[in-house]
Amino acid sequence: MPSRSARRRLGVLALAAGTALVLPAVAVGAGITLDRVPSPPQAITPGQAEQIQHSISYTSNPISRLLEVRAPTGLVQLSQSTDLTGQPSPANASTAFTPGVGGPVGRYQVSLQFFSNAAGRTIPESTATTIFDVAAALGNLQLIKFEDVNGDGRRDAADSGLPSWNFNLTNPSGNPSSAATGTEGSVLLSNVPAGTWNVAEVPEPGWVPVTPSSGSVLVPAGGTGTFQVGNVRPAPLSGTVWIDQNRNQQIDVGEIGAGGIKLELTGRTGTGQSVTGTTFSAARGTYEFPGLLPGRYQVKVAKPGGFSLTTAQVISNIPITSGTPSPNHNFGIVQGGPPTRITGTPPPDLDIDKRGPATRRRNVPFDFTIRVSNTSRFIARQVVLIDPVPDSMVLVRRPSRARVENGVLRWNLGTIRAGRSKTVRMRVRILPGVPAGRKVNTAIVTAQGVPPETDRAIVRVTDPPRPPRSGGVTG
Repeated sequence: MPSRSARRRLGVLALAAGTALVLPAVAVGAGITLDRVPSPPQAITPGQAEQIQHSISYTSNPISRLLEVRAPTGLVQLSQSTDLTGQPSPANASTAFTPGVGGPVGRYQVSLQFFSNAAGRTIPESTATTIFDVAAALGNLQLIKFEDVNGDGRRDAADSGLPSWNFNLTNPSGNPSSAATGTEGSVLLSNVPAGTWNVAEVPEPGWVPVTPSSGSVLVPAGGTGTFQVGNVRPAPLSGTVWIDQNRNQQIDVGEIGAGGIKLELTGRTGTGQSVTGTTFSAARGTYEFPGLLPGRYQVKVAKPGGFSLTTAQVISNIPITSGTPSPNHNFGIVQGGPPTRITGTPPPDLDIDKRGPATRRRNVPFDFTIRVSNTSRFIARQVVLIDPVPDSMVLVRRPSRARVENGVLRWNLGTIRAGRSKTVRMRVRILPGVPAGRKVNTAIVTAQGVPPETDRAIVRVTDPPRPPRSGGVTG
């Protein structure tokens, strides 16, 4: 299967390989290449020439080639036969075909047949076909693809374009083609047939559209029609229900999880859809609501009989952003009634600051620095910092004190006292094949009783400078 970068190339010469006839060890076979410019989804208008370049490679005895162009009606518009007797391989040629003004519009087919001598008779050894489009008027079609970080169905400043995303296209004549976005998540297709196009993104695993993923686009003659799609990566919300024996609202060494506890999820996605869900904690007390679209959620724990809660029963206003897990939403329970004296204190305030270089070239290691600060007068407990490594990057080495699970870094920072902070670093490099443009890396910090806080660093991948030109100018 071709690479994504090869699949997104537009306006290039297209190849249509023929199939050699099966003959009794007489003809060895020929390779035929047909190139045409422009190629769909681009088109030409009546009276404008279509350039057809063709090449035949062979080891048999050549006789002739026959080039034919058929209109959408099936009628042959051009039939050109060329004698190849005695001509060495390869046989190259270029033919200009101009559809007549007032002639049919739509998809034209080009065929090229190669005839050779096999045991004293002429045989059609190999055939290749290709196509091009003719339209009454031309315009431009723009395709835009972006990651909708907050899932609100609109492209905001923080929403990065998604490169190499494929779209299936159907032009106003009902003929199919395809295109792919470039490095900034968009592509402008010039000189395409004017009229109503049908456009549909090609789904990719792990992504969900939050705007319509298919629809109609009007391309005006001499103007531009635009189709834009926003996608998100669903992410999980998770935590633990545990037996808080000393009622201090943090999971201490030796304290165990509580399995079989019911948890209820409610919330709304960024586009306003209502979400509800129910799950039960596993044997170790862990629970997870997977595959949540960006939005804001709350989790409520069902207090089992004979137990009381040492933490709040409901954790509210939990943000989920595209592709970023939200862990550490924990609930403490203990046997018996509530304590006679409330030992809880107001929740602390945490601040997260993630920084990296403004620009970086591929395959050159660099550091992200993440600082977590407690800006309140209260102790922050069970502080956890996570950072999913983007697909465009790879870790150079595992950071100190961090765990790596499925491409996600996790630091258990423990307790941060009032006015204190903790700093970690992660060394990464941009993968060699990553397109130039903005790359976003997001870190998220959670703590007991504190809603998650996030910060992101944006690094622009740059191409190396071009070598200086040498030589003088004459004339």
